[in-house]
Amino acid sequence: MSKHQRRTRGMVLHVQFFSLWVKQEEGEDDREAAAV
Repeated sequence: MSKHQRRTRGMVLHVQFFSLWVKQEEGEDDREAAAV
């Protein structure tokens, strides 16, 4: 695997992790709003 391919795959993993984290943050906000 070339260096470029490896870097691209790392970016994809990073983006997937970030979107998961954002979804979690939004979920917590929804729970707090529902509790109020």
